[in-house]
Amino acid sequence: MGKAPKYYIKGNLSEKQIEADIASYFGWCTPPEEGSPFRLLDIDEQRTGADKLFDRAAAIYMQFKKSSGLKSTDDVKPSIRRGRSQLEDIREFRAKHDLEQDPTLFFQLREKAKNAHDLQHNVLLKYECPLWSRAIYVAPLLLDKNAYHLALHSSTHRFLLDPFYYQIRHSIYQRHWVSHFGATPFLREHISIPPHERVADHNHFYAYSETGVDISWHSPDIIDREPSRLSDFMASLFRTATTEKEAMLPKRELVERISEISSNLGFQDESKTPDDSPLEYFGRHGRWLRETHGIRQFILLGNSQRLDELRSEL
Repeated sequence: MGKAPKYYIKGNLSEKQIEADIASYFGWCTPPEEGSPFRLLDIDEQRTGADKLFDRAAAIYMQFKKSSGLKSTDDVKPSIRRGRSQLEDIREFRAKHDLEQDPTLFFQLREKAKNAHDLQHNVLLKYECPLWSRAIYVAPLLLDKNAYHLALHSSTHRFLLDPFYYQIRHSIYQRHWVSHFGATPFLREHISIPPHERVADHNHFYAYSETGVDISWHSPDIIDREPSRLSDFMASLFRTATTEKEAMLPKRELVERISEISSNLGFQDESKTPDDSPLEYFGRHGRWLRETHGIRQFILLGNSQRLDELRSEL
């Protein structure tokens, strides 16, 4: 970018750090397998033992982005010169539509990789198939790595109760589990944005407030004025998985549906054998997706018997 304009606020986080910290946090949140209706599996864990305990699954795909900031048009007046940056358009659009902008946070889509089948954004969009496959961008609502570090570690001390923990027969699901998960400070410090339309190039931006509301897309459009933090997304995901049977598929059916998506994107599963378990397929698919497109795959596993017991208590 050369010399940064006066309205630009640079963040000092990296996508790799954000990905690693969120993956680690999900690992800390994962409950003991025995007795739990859920298991959130980061496919990089290389664990297949859970395959025998859970018979249903849903897929979650995340593209991690770092946020940068823009000062409001009240703080720094927009330029009127020709050929000005697209970032000026973002600032003016948010001011015109009374969206929070003190500051505005944003990220730009990634350029198409040399050997990629399509733009990363369009690939992520292919996997956004509610209810059984969800795909989102995830970016911090913080710009400073020290503040981010504090948010990560304050979560582990402030909420000692496993977010997945509840006793089915005591009907404490809604009062403790989802609300507890949604209140976790670290997850609340991230925006979550599902891709919403195909693009022809990477010259597009998602912008949002530092409180995780007022998401805009430049084009321009207003995408959502309501809170859309990662905590909101995950709480909704687990609530839906509990209340909607079709939100989690039999594992092999999910393999078939994800395989249809990935084969159209160029994934050739040459290591497949008739004896493969579903998680072995997801392991190969997840590694390909991350290496080729930089998208991280998580698998939510469910025990249908325990889920049925839980639904009967709601």
